Amino acid sequence: VSRRAKLWPETVAALKASLKKRPEPNSEDDASLFFITKYGNSWSKNTTGNPVSLVFRRLLDECGLHRSGLGFYSLRRSFETVAGETLDQPAVDLVMGHTPLAGDMGARYRQRVGDDRVEAVCEHVRKWLFPAKKKVSKKAAK
Repeated sequence: VSRRAKLWPETVAALKASLKKRPEPNSEDDASLFFITKYGNSWSKNTTGNPVSLVFRRLLDECGLHRSGLGFYSLRRSFETVAGETLDQPAVDLVMGHTPLAGDMGARYRQRVGDDRVEAVCEHVRKWLFPAKKKVSKKAAK
């Protein structure tokens, strides 16, 4: 499914740091992948348990944060919810990789979603996640 997104500066920095520690892939098929396991294999598996979800669950357990209904998929639900506040559902769907329903005539006739719209959606979520610190006036601090 086609997706487009604007990577945040924090994400770009994390990806660059991750690339320095990336193991060598075991397979030519996995050589083009950015994310591979510490064993040099693809994270994508045709199994009942998604490896990313399993590792995320382990992380939640180690941090004492796991509870019913909270998992890796919660990140997608949160993004969809917050991004939807932009009122630009076609741009949100493009970032999320959602495919339109067969009868979605708007999606059928839509020729493009501009980069500015994708960036606006991604920036809205970034501002929600990392809100600007409010300045405290000297008068309020007393």
